[in-house]
Amino acid sequence: VAETSAGIRDSLEVLATVEVPVLVIPGNRESYGRYMGAMAKAGERHGNLIDMAIVRLVDAERFAVVSLPGYYDPRYVHAKDGCLYRPEHVAALADIAAKASSKPVILLAHSPPKAKGRGAIDFADAGANVGDPDMTKMLKSSGAFNAGVYANLHEAGGRAAGANLQTKVRHNTWVSSIHLVTGSANAMPWPMLDGRVSQGMAGLLDIDTKGRLRYRVMRIIAP
Repeated sequence: VAETSAGIRDSLEVLATVEVPVLVIPGNRESYGRYMGAMAKAGERHGNLIDMAIVRLVDAERFAVVSLPGYYDPRYVHAKDGCLYRPEHVAALADIAAKASSKPVILLAHSPPKAKGRGAIDFADAGANVGDPDMTKMLKSSGAFNAGVYANLHEAGGRAAGANLQTKVRHNTWVSSIHLVTGSANAMPWPMLDGRVSQGMAGLLDIDTKGRLRYRVMRIIAP
């Protein structure tokens, strides 16, 4: 969301202006104390803000969302009181997903699962796949999730893969399972793996009445 209390507050105020539920999780940069304080204050003013660090399952009419707040690698948790999740938290996701009455079930997390190769959704500009290996194990063993939406890694934003995490899913194509890295909405220039520079982007995940999924990417075009 942001690193400072003011940044978190300002971001939430903007997000809350849309007339739909807004599901929010902390990533690897937030101070958990600042995040919780800002979320509590914003939630008092805006009933559509849902803190998915506390509410772990949203069961809607045609889909469900299960959250995994925080990040798995302590080397990249920036704040002293950052949100660091552990392998047992990942293992518990399948039990949370089992309580959902709607399909598809979508995993909302900051870190993507670990995959292989330069074209994968977790390939970083450092030249390695840096996704969470415990998440990969959980996804393959449980079969509990049809989809995943991940904010990191920013440079891999706009990439999507199928259930095996290796097969590339094409833009605007209906599939039964998808794992999407959205990229960052931040306007600060960020070099992407495809050679472009992002100055704000978002991933759109569509769900039809049959439970099929497709993704589209919106980018802010820099002046």
